[in-house]
Amino acid sequence: MKSILLALLSGIVVVESAWAGTYEKLDGKKYEIKTTTGGDHTREGHVGPGANLRWADLHRANLRGANLKWADLRNANLDGAELIQADLSGAYLGGASLSATNLRGARVNATDLSGADLRGAKNWDQAKTWSGSYYYRNQEPEWPVGMQAETLGIIEKHPPEKN
Repeated sequence: MKSILLALLSGIVVVESAWAGTYEKLDGKKYEIKTTTGGDHTREGHVGPGANLRWADLHRANLRGANLKWADLRNANLDGAELIQADLSGAYLGGASLSATNLRGARVNATDLSGADLRGAKNWDQAKTWSGSYYYRNQEPEWPVGMQAETLGIIEKHPPEKN
């Protein structure tokens, strides 16, 4: 009876950890998503390059060094997240909230910033690059205080024509 109970408890732990969220770093290895304070994050599933993360709740997620190339993060909640040295190249951040997000050393090039809320983003001026990032006319992001988009190589584009 005792061994059956231990087996059941072990099974519950295995199942629980199998559902924990993971993210991929630039070295290709996967890591469990933690909060910025070191606890377990509530996010389930994988966060990585090309992932569909529309409306994802990644607030206060520690995604240090994450590979988020071409990820669809439209309308995602990244408030307070650690994106230190993360690669957001080609990602879609339209409508995403990045208040208090740490962008030190992040690559934010060729990234769609249309309608993103960057107010309060931390260390945006220490991002590795913003070059080639863009937003569509009439969908200008909310910029952090002092950020000059043109100086960083962020451009305004005409919206694509609808057929």
